[in-house]
Amino acid sequence: MNFTDFYFTEVEATPRKGIKHIYGGDEGKYSMAPEDFLEIIKFIKDSNKGHLNTANTKISEKADGFSLRFGLDEKNRFFIESSHSGPVYDEGKFREFTIGKKGQTDPISEGYEDILKQLKNNKEIQNYLKSINTPSGIKIQVEVFYLPIGKNSGNDLVKFVATWYRKEKLGSWATFVVINAMDGKGRPLPADKVQKIKEDLTEMSTKELKFEYGDIPDFKEIDMSPEINKVEIFINKIEKEYGQKIDDIIKNPSRQKSVLEQKRKIKHELLKIQHEFSRKLSELIKTGKFGEDFEGLVFELGNQIMFKVVSDRFKEAKAAYNKEYKK
Repeated sequence: MNFTDFYFTEVEATPRKGIKHIYGGDEGKYSMAPEDFLEIIKFIKDSNKGHLNTANTKISEKADGFSLRFGLDEKNRFFIESSHSGPVYDEGKFREFTIGKKGQTDPISEGYEDILKQLKNNKEIQNYLKSINTPSGIKIQVEVFYLPIGKNSGNDLVKFVATWYRKEKLGSWATFVVINAMDGKGRPLPADKVQKIKEDLTEMSTKELKFEYGDIPDFKEIDMSPEINKVEIFINKIEKEYGQKIDDIIKNPSRQKSVLEQKRKIKHELLKIQHEFSRKLSELIKTGKFGEDFEGLVFELGNQIMFKVVSDRFKEAKAAYNKEYKK
């Protein structure tokens, strides 16, 4: 049984889709595949001679909260949606599901219940959603800092997952970091309309509920040509050694030991450059919008390829969090 057994909806559930890490560790488990990295390298080289700037790249700060989507269906019925639930219209469903699975409710389920109730009864938000609704519905994607489940430091800091944020920069009840907007079928809205929704919601912020967006519209141009040169030198070396194009090697479906060894070698060597690539990009900003710490940055290239890099501080904090969580 899964959560979708608890409701019927005409708005399509948004499939969970993670953003790939350029580099997620030396073992490569959480790092993007060589073919994805090489596609990024090619785009950066071809689009602006190895430079990333505002003309070919969009950058936003990655918030370390939990995922939420909310909106209206084509009949103006309000819903919210977690990463796994699909659209939920009725209060009590998150609690009901968790009790059925665990025998009792939990803080996350109660948080979703609270958010559903508060947003459903917020006339300003409801009227705004109706004003922008499409024939198939409207869905707004956010990352949530929900203060009731944050871990307080005893002073002006609160932690969500593995990152500390300053309370003074957050809503006293919650902060919604707006990421994207789409229609009820999951089709993306035009970029200018999404930007207007971000700005409109930010203007609707109150002391209790704050809307923000993590876009970094102005950033210093980044020269990635040294890293690109290292990749090209490595590609030339590999193609000369094996007598094949690197794309043919990494896309070869054969399970022969020699082929697998070639792929392993390519992945191992490229990971070293991916690590350099990631560290250089993560240093683009020194502090986050919501405090000194930040999870990382999300990059969207002009060819719509998206990837993320995380700060070294976040990697250390997340490792400590995972270790404590396993206890």
